[in-house]
Amino acid sequence: MHGLKPIFLALSLLLVALGLAYVGLGGRALVHGEPRAGVLVGIGAAAAGVGIVLWVLVRRMRDEG
Repeated sequence: MHGLKPIFLALSLLLVALGLAYVGLGGRALVHGEPRAGVLVGIGAAAAGVGIVLWVLVRRMRDEG
């Protein structure tokens, strides 16, 4: 399992980065009155949330191992 930790850490950081990008794009679309901008914000927030949870789990595994 030790070899998978860097992969999961990279995946979690990628999810956070993509999620924040989607939130930013959705926020900009909301300002311009796009009808489906809330979907981008929701997807981005969910992806960032999953990435943060995964990052916390990987950090906890690193502290134990």
